[in-house]
Amino acid sequence: MTGQASSGAAPMLVLDDVTAGYGDFQALFGVSLDVKAGEAVAVIGPNGAGKSTLMRAISGMILLKGGTVVMEGQRLSEVAPHKIVEMGIAMCRKTGGCFPVCRSRKTCASGRLRRHSGRNMPTDWSSSIRCSLA
Repeated sequence: MTGQASSGAAPMLVLDDVTAGYGDFQALFGVSLDVKAGEAVAVIGPNGAGKSTLMRAISGMILLKGGTVVMEGQRLSEVAPHKIVEMGIAMCRKTGGCFPVCRSRKTCASGRLRRHSGRNMPTDWSSSIRCSLA
């Protein structure tokens, strides 16, 4: 579904016929998706299904081979990846390499610190994140 969301409100994030991959390998074939503000969306599938490729395409980490990704009216193909992060899109890998003792919620929240803090983060900002083993 693309265009207007079912409630009549314009979606915050729109993927329309997105194709992407690596070199000659195509991992995504015509993916379309609308996400409304406040809506939670999960992308699930087996290894190799294209979940990470989809997130890399949305976040600007790889170039689209076709289609469009639009957030709040801005085509993300025209935005540098670091600016996409400032817009609120970030990828949190499940490997636990960044903060191995953090739960997923804390790890994901850490990506929003700079955007919402209104101040520059220290060089070693990861040391300021408090996580518990519980």
